[in-house]
Amino acid sequence: MKGGPREPWHDIHSRLEGPIAWDVLYNFEQRWRKQGGKDLLLQLRELSDIIVPPSPVTYTEDRETWNVQLFRSIDGGAAFGFPETPEDAARAGLVSGKDNIIDRSIQDAYINAIRRSKNFIYIENQYFLGSSFGWKPDGIKLRISKLCI
Repeated sequence: MKGGPREPWHDIHSRLEGPIAWDVLYNFEQRWRKQGGKDLLLQLRELSDIIVPPSPVTYTEDRETWNVQLFRSIDGGAAFGFPETPEDAARAGLVSGKDNIIDRSIQDAYINAIRRSKNFIYIENQYFLGSSFGWKPDGIKLRISKLCI
């Protein structure tokens, strides 16, 4: 163990197909190489006979291309391959702080979604859980119906 921010496993469960799957594979590779060692995985380019990299071009009118957005919150201490300098980080769309390069796309996505919301927003992940389990059985229905009238 190299003393990363968490234990050397990450809990996610999903099925992804298409271009977004490539992004998740790349995220896995960055995390694995930082925590597990650089030489324990095949290079992604060596997998070209098994998997086909996604096309860099997508069309907004094609409903199959924009179904998922991937966000993460991670820093250079937990993933391999992050830029070394603040200038390189800025070019990659990352921020730097306290001698560390940070990907805060999930924070930016949450802020953007909250600012765009009109009446209600629901956000949930494994750390930020909704409170619907604690709502009174009919209390929320009454509040929603009053808002709809």
